[in-house]
Amino acid sequence: MIIIIHPLFRSHANLYCFITVIFICLLLIWEAKLNDSILIILPSIISLLLFLGLILVIQLLKKTKEELREKEKIEDELRRLSNTDALTRIPNRRLFQTHLSKVHHEAIQKHEPLSIALIDIDLFKKLNDTFGHTTGDQCLIDVARTIKDEIKYSNHFVARYGGEEFIMILPNTTNRKAIQIVEGIRKKIECISIAPFHTNESNKITISAGVATMVPSVTQNKDFLIELADQHLYKAKQHGRNKVIGN
Repeated sequence: MIIIIHPLFRSHANLYCFITVIFICLLLIWEAKLNDSILIILPSIISLLLFLGLILVIQLLKKTKEELREKEKIEDELRRLSNTDALTRIPNRRLFQTHLSKVHHEAIQKHEPLSIALIDIDLFKKLNDTFGHTTGDQCLIDVARTIKDEIKYSNHFVARYGGEEFIMILPNTTNRKAIQIVEGIRKKIECISIAPFHTNESNKITISAGVATMVPSVTQNKDFLIELADQHLYKAKQHGRNKVIGN
């Protein structure tokens, strides 16, 4: 009974094979007892049992392989979820830091410019407090989607940096080009419509952004670019918001 309920025997084919081989063995033993020739049929019984064992080993290996494949799928999904922002469904700050380390190293090796854009939704706290968290969450989702949709190059990367802030990595991109890209995003975001926020036509979603570019060197910390982009973002806020400012 213990053998039959083993996972290997949950397949009907495996169970029928097992029962058939055991039944044949029992018939041979019974016939041998009748004819007093147990030693003659012993090799046949051993062969049948070895055949059964081989089938079970193959099935066990197959099952183990399937379980490993399923485990890998679960681990990949957990890894993806741990690197994704739950609300906006774009990469989170954790994945951003990992990706920045990689592209920063590549920029040093290739001696190429690396641009960082730090984007902040203007007056988001006021929107959240006035229209509620549901409207605020929808605003974050729509802004994230707009930024993601405006990415035209496969090596460009966007993540939610925290709160109402988003951050972009633009490898091998000059400051002028990076500003053009973010300016295009700024204009697109102005067109986002969220009810009930847009019941008043004077209301519109806007962003301020700071763009920093440099050709990294081994002596410079990768976080220096983020600090520089943050300084430019502060200037954009100081100059009336809804602006993109770079080096």
